[in-house]
Amino acid sequence: MFLHNCIFLLSTATVLVAYHLPHRIIGGSNTSIKKAPWQVSLQYRGQHFCGGVIYNSNIILTAAHCVAKVSADSVRVRVGSANKERGGRVYSVQEIIAHEQFNSPAYSNDIAVLSLVDHITFNDKVRPIQIAEEEPESDELANVTGWGITENDSLPITLQNVDVRIVSNDVCREKFGYLITDNMICAGREGETSCQGDSGGPLVVNGELVGVVSFGLKFCSSVSVYTNVVALRPWIEEAVAALSLPEHNTIN
Repeated sequence: MFLHNCIFLLSTATVLVAYHLPHRIIGGSNTSIKKAPWQVSLQYRGQHFCGGVIYNSNIILTAAHCVAKVSADSVRVRVGSANKERGGRVYSVQEIIAHEQFNSPAYSNDIAVLSLVDHITFNDKVRPIQIAEEEPESDELANVTGWGITENDSLPITLQNVDVRIVSNDVCREKFGYLITDNMICAGREGETSCQGDSGGPLVVNGELVGVVSFGLKFCSSVSVYTNVVALRPWIEEAVAALSLPEHNTIN
């Protein structure tokens, strides 16, 4: 069983994470935003700090630990660009709802929804992704994207992409012990580990969202852990509905 000091949250901003340790895209390569048009960059004071996923024209999904220490008006969301520093369009955030049972020491229920001030305009570089109806099977092929540190210890400006394999929670518990719950999914393999995406970024199977990046081992040696969005779908839908109420909506 690994102790907490062997585990890190996969965000790049020191002000937002409990442990400022590198996360990596191992075995990944540059990719086009057209291949992952649901991927967004969350930005704080002009700097990328986490990934996110377009849920609909007004809602972004991300990891709760990404937004635990920021206010909505301090966060911006860049969509439609594989370059985290320019291109696409940047949106302001109106409100953030994090899971009320998010447990930072154990990383349980690591999910949050963000509503935007303006609605996103969709095109071939910007579109939402559906949450899968069923959880993925063990050894199923998945895909992760993000702007994490590469195996060369460099911070890529261009979006990275890698394929990983789903790992059963029983096998995952051999590495992470009691931390692994049914609200988590594990994925990764030697040389192509799934801790490569920014926290909050998408884990995708057959074009559908099954997880968002949550945490991993200190040196990104193999398996990493994702929030299971299929299991948490009821909470996500309830939070989205709350943000869609008139008092939460500035769009006429």
